[in-house]
This record gives sequence, structure tokens and C-alpha cells, in this order.
Amino acid sequence: KSVDIVIASEILEHLNEPFKCILESVRIARKYIIITVPAKPDDNPQHIQYFRIKDMLQLLEKAGLKSVKVHPNANYNLFMISL
Repeated sequence: KSVDIVIASEILEHLNEPFKCILESVRIARKYIIITVPAKPDDNPQHIQYFRIKDMLQLLEKAGLKSVKVHPNANYNLFMISL
């Protein structure tokens, strides 16, 4: 609980264990967490994960996050979480 806002923009799709990043975000954020991920699979070889909206919502719920607003876009999906 050391910062007001954590922004993880276009990061989770690069991680082997994205849930750990979400948990760390929960640990350090006081007010908000903002996450963006690609909206669709692409040919970027550095993208080792793909998150459909429902999959991301399940992951966020597993981390204890309930107040989530989803803003889909053609290129990315934005998740705004209030703590």
C-alpha cells in the first residue's frame, strides 16, 4: 500500500507468471490498478500469454479484486480496478 495507482500497460502478456504481477500490484496499490492487454492474439513472439476478457476477470477475481470496469478496444482491453 505504498502508491495510489499501479499501471501495468502491455506487460502481463510477456510474463510466465502474470498472476504474481497482479498480486504484487494489489499489495502495493492503495486506490487503483490499471491493466491493459492486447485485445486479440498477434504474431509478436514476445507475447507468451493471451487474455480473453473473461479469463482476465477470473484472474482478477482470484486475486480478490471485485470492483473491475472493462473498457474493450480494437487493439487492447483496459481493466480499471478500484480498491
